[in-house]
Amino acid sequence: MSPVIPHFSNECMVMLSVNENILWPKINEKFLLEENIKFIIQFNGKTRKIIISKKGTGEDLLLKKIKEDSKLNEFLNNKDIKKKIFIPNKLINIITN
Repeated sequence: MSPVIPHFSNECMVMLSVNENILWPKINEKFLLEENIKFIIQFNGKTRKIIISKKGTGEDLLLKKIKEDSKLNEFLNNKDIKKKIFIPNKLINIITN
């Protein structure tokens, strides 16, 4: 009861004359970290798809996944890539002709 309503539970413990020290639950930080991240895939500034990939995925591996995806590959067919904007663990924006 202490982590949910600490002030009320403290008053109850005082009234019951319980002198034990009640501790908060310990936090295990490994459960707070996520392994997979959602990457936003944009073509000419328009979001076309969100790909879930491992944290720290590089630009080259992300481009490879884009070329393997049939829906996203339609935006690349027969077009020259003028510029790529890559923000790690967030998005990739491909600017084409």
